[in-house]
Amino acid sequence: MTKQEVNAIIDGTAALYGFKAEPAIGGIMQPVYEPENYIGFTVLPRMNFDESEVKDGKVVSAVTEIEVKASIRGMGGDPAPDDLLKAADAIKRGAELAKELQGMKLRYTEHYDR
Repeated sequence: MTKQEVNAIIDGTAALYGFKAEPAIGGIMQPVYEPENYIGFTVLPRMNFDESEVKDGKVVSAVTEIEVKASIRGMGGDPAPDDLLKAADAIKRGAELAKELQGMKLRYTEHYDR
């Protein structure tokens, strides 16, 4: 899979759950934290050195695995019950999004001049 394909999957899946995505670390798409959603995401590219190929001291191909994390952000104050329900819905959708992306075990390979 290519980085562009992985980005398309993250972007499309985020949209299915009602989140926007934009490029972040390493040019990988990441769902955007919006204060009204009370959930934040971290999408990290991690190079898999065991599966990457090096010849004559130069990287020929690099395999990158995508790590997805989500965390709840503080609400604070004295929110009304409707605000709590809205936040709970956003947190549930965000948790489901993170679980789905984690389950995909996304990865891509970049090839360099040989």
